[in-house]
Amino acid sequence: MLSSRSSPLLPAALRTMAGAALAGALLLTACEPNRRPAQEPAAPRPPDSATIATPAPADAAPTAPAAAAVDAKERAYYTLSRGAIGQDFIRLNMREQELLEKVPKAQLKRITREMEGIEYPAYELRNPQHPEAPPTILELAEDMAGRPGLRIWRIEIQDPRYRTARGGIGIGSTYGDARRAYGVQTVELADAGLVAVSESVNMSWKLDASGIRFPAGRPLLKEDVPPATRITGILLFR
Repeated sequence: MLSSRSSPLLPAALRTMAGAALAGALLLTACEPNRRPAQEPAAPRPPDSATIATPAPADAAPTAPAAAAVDAKERAYYTLSRGAIGQDFIRLNMREQELLEKVPKAQLKRITREMEGIEYPAYELRNPQHPEAPPTILELAEDMAGRPGLRIWRIEIQDPRYRTARGGIGIGSTYGDARRAYGVQTVELADAGLVAVSESVNMSWKLDASGIRFPAGRPLLKEDVPPATRITGILLFR
């Protein structure tokens, strides 16, 4: 942006022109330096400091497109929504065969889990970009409609990178955060431990029970859980 300084002095060539009238005009101009002839030729002047280009500081440089693309891809991978992880990458009720066709074999490991004495199959899902992270567990069950094959009936989240699309709730968030974002209908002891259930998104929030006082003679109510109680895991259920 140009400076708001007053106009520069007249060029020296104009001061050498003959004639009394011109001399008088120059005298008048000298008394009023801010006035110029209507058609004064452009006079060179030193560059204004505001117009000199200076390199931007290193920390002001914009994020490289490649880095931004990686961040966006990772956010998409670690998004949680009702019935799905990774922006519909894996869904509840997805057939086992579809899962195997969609996910590279190296990212899946078939395992066996147990609930109430009954064994059932599941898969560990790992992100090759973060091999040190705990796996996501995809639990399988028979088709509820009696069709052949197994389907995903529950997903267990153990990696704190996962966050809900709304509210950004994840492992490390608090019970109060989840309750404000999605509401909590019940708090109960289940096979996964103490969980708070949000039916609006079909998610259960595994809670750190170490700081909770369980009442004697009655079930634990959602109001009994301190808002600061930490979420230690997430279950997506159908």
